[in-house]
Amino acid sequence: MKKRFIMVICCSVLVLSACGSKKTTDSTNNAVTTKASQSVVEEETGHPSGEVQKMYQYVNGTLYEQKSSMLVYKDKTEADVAGYENYKYYGDVNEEDNLKLPEKDLCSSRIEVGSKVYVNEKDTKDILVYSNQTIFFLGEATE
Repeated sequence: MKKRFIMVICCSVLVLSACGSKKTTDSTNNAVTTKASQSVVEEETGHPSGEVQKMYQYVNGTLYEQKSSMLVYKDKTEADVAGYENYKYYGDVNEEDNLKLPEKDLCSSRIEVGSKVYVNEKDTKDILVYSNQTIFFLGEATE
């Protein structure tokens, strides 16, 4: 009986020790990282590393960003934008650069050229962007 109990414990320890993540050493800088953390970072946004990872829009001297808490509505028409009170058409995105944050009015990262930008006349904390039948709300950037 004791032998079976000890055998079960030994087998359990062996099985559980095989479940740990393997560590690898990067030969260029000798940094230790886990393979699990590398795959999570790559899948987080789907954009290539070294590029801007989320939507940014520069409007009237303010940089706005896509935040996880911001609303997104798909399969909408431009007429649906009229349902959002206090938002007034500001202009179309005229430049998209995914390598750096926008610094000029109506320039963006991850928002297509020609997308329509609406500003909230009563509250400048957020803007509305209409692009490809989708309504995005972006908030003031905190970075």
